Amino acid sequence: MLRLFSPLTLVAISLVTAFLLGGCSSAETRALNGDDHMSQGQHALALREYQVARRKNPGLFDIDRKIRGAQIAIYFEQGDRATDAFRWHDAERAYGEIRRLDPNHVNLAGRLNSLAIAHGNWFFDRGQRAMAQGNPTGAIHEFEQALAHHPAHPRAADSIVRAEREVAERRDRAELAYREGLAARDSGDLALALRRFDAALLLDSDHPGAALESVATGTVLVESYIAEGSRAAERGEWTQALTHFERALETNPRHPGLGARVRIARQEVEAAEWVASGEDALAHNDFERAHTCFERAMHLTTAPEEIEGRFLEARDGQTALLLAQAKREESAGRIEGAIVAYRGILAIHPDHPTVGELCTNLEQRFEDAEESFLLGQASFEEGDLFSARDEFERCLDSISGFRDVPARLSEIAGALALAEGLYERACLAQADGKLRRARILFEECIGVTRPFRDVDERLAATRSEVFANPGLPGRYDEGCRAQAERDFVRAVRCFDECEIERPGAEDVSTRLEDLRSTVARAQVLYTRGVKAESRCDLESARASLAECLELCHPFRDARERLDDIQAYIRMLNRAARFEGRLELVAARQLYLKVTARFSCHQGANRRLKELDQRLGEIAASFQSMQQAEAAGEYRKALGLALGIRTRCRPYRDLEIRVETLVLEADYADAIALEAHGNSVRAGRIFRRLAARAPQFRDVAERARKSHDRSRPKGR
Repeated sequence: MLRLFSPLTLVAISLVTAFLLGGCSSAETRALNGDDHMSQGQHALALREYQVARRKNPGLFDIDRKIRGAQIAIYFEQGDRATDAFRWHDAERAYGEIRRLDPNHVNLAGRLNSLAIAHGNWFFDRGQRAMAQGNPTGAIHEFEQALAHHPAHPRAADSIVRAEREVAERRDRAELAYREGLAARDSGDLALALRRFDAALLLDSDHPGAALESVATGTVLVESYIAEGSRAAERGEWTQALTHFERALETNPRHPGLGARVRIARQEVEAAEWVASGEDALAHNDFERAHTCFERAMHLTTAPEEIEGRFLEARDGQTALLLAQAKREESAGRIEGAIVAYRGILAIHPDHPTVGELCTNLEQRFEDAEESFLLGQASFEEGDLFSARDEFERCLDSISGFRDVPARLSEIAGALALAEGLYERACLAQADGKLRRARILFEECIGVTRPFRDVDERLAATRSEVFANPGLPGRYDEGCRAQAERDFVRAVRCFDECEIERPGAEDVSTRLEDLRSTVARAQVLYTRGVKAESRCDLESARASLAECLELCHPFRDARERLDDIQAYIRMLNRAARFEGRLELVAARQLYLKVTARFSCHQGANRRLKELDQRLGEIAASFQSMQQAEAAGEYRKALGLALGIRTRCRPYRDLEIRVETLVLEADYADAIALEAHGNSVRAGRIFRRLAARAPQFRDVAERARKSHDRSRPKGR
């Protein structure tokens, strides 16, 4: 029989048979797996296995009952978890699904009863909390809900009776408080009346008359506080006025215009405190502190003319002290101290008739002296004493006694006298035919300073005569010239070629030995300078490169590197001067240039970081000032602007803004005073504004109207 089928056909038949048999056994296996999961309490896994078994074999025995049982078990778990978490709606929905699947389930009635008891206890606990919080009306509602869910609750009914009794007692107490409030109102004690009406509302929020009486009494009380505060303000008793205005604001925080009254009163109280501090400072001759106190008081008060005299007295006293200090510093040669003193005067007295010009001239002299000093220092380090002397003398022409310049000039004079003596002795030796001695003396003279008279030409002639050798080529003469010009690298190259053509020449060998030693030392100094430059140690790099050029000039790119380094050192010094003058933006620009060229310079990076932090804080203050100005809080904006000015000058358009803010703040104060009926003080401010800035808004017209309103009638 098997011979009727091919081998491939037999294989196909066996695969189909195995698949069909495997499918049937798989459904039963899935059902058995579901039973195992059910016995282990893994109902979700059991449901999945049962559902897979039914898809594989819908006619599998008892499979629908097992699926329903797994679903019921899952809903029981969901309902129990929801009950434990007080999610009553979720629990009812889960138990409702069980009722749909099996209305007569043996555990369903017990679960629903437990749910009702738990829900009722939950409402009862809420009612207990409401009672503890003094809300018996809300507690009654919670207790009623507890009975609705759990009619047999053992304590809910009694709690309702107790809460109703508490409500009745609170109503009685509220009525008593209400009557006490009426009595206090009739006797004129509005503050007590308002407190009693509020107490009645706290006890019984539905009291029919307490709410109306509270509003009416509060309105009258606020107006009385405002009237008392306004009268105190007219008398200049701002502390008392502030107390009344704050009481009014506490009584009715939404009253229109109270915020402005409180703000003005607080400013006046703060101004009075600053005036008291300024008077104390004046009594102790502390003019600087007195000036600061009176200046802040003037920017706070609406009547700055009353303290302007004391402010000017403090300013003049501080100006006199700083002027005397500047003279002492200048006479002692401490120019930087004198400049600081002059700047201090200009900070408090910008329109001083003489100090501005004195400070500008002194700053220019100082910068000229600083520039000459740096140039002289560079020439001195390079050994060019004549140029150094000229620059130092020019420095002293700008400022006598500048730093240690006199000592440097004395040192240079001694060195030049030494060079003069060496030169004369060398000339005598040359005239006497002592060429080797002349050469040594000329070289010592060059070691002291270079250039010096015609020493280079004499030294070249002396060396040529000392080492004259008619058998040597023309490169020898070129090497001698290079040696006389201190271009030792070119000289070595020339003498090397001479030695190749005439090996063993004693004069060439001697020259090469000296020159190679000098070039080697110059190379060491150059390398040291380049390394110092790479690690941004500019002072060390300048010293090494200057010493290298003193030994051998020119030497590679040492001259260009030295000029570049000196330029950036001068830039650092200039940035430090800008920073000392609080010109932080200009100082930052210079530090940025330095760090762009020398990114690892620690000093410049540190100063740049500090400046960025300071300028960031100033920018934040400037932004706050702009926000305050946009919001109409001109006094606050003015205080921020003055704070910025003490930390950085100049800064954007701050100076113009300060002038505008002073006018805006005074104008806003005058408008507020005019709105509150204080025409006398408002008119005073308008007249001051009209005198200072007649083009500013409508101050002239308002000043005239205020004057007319404040005049007695009939005149």
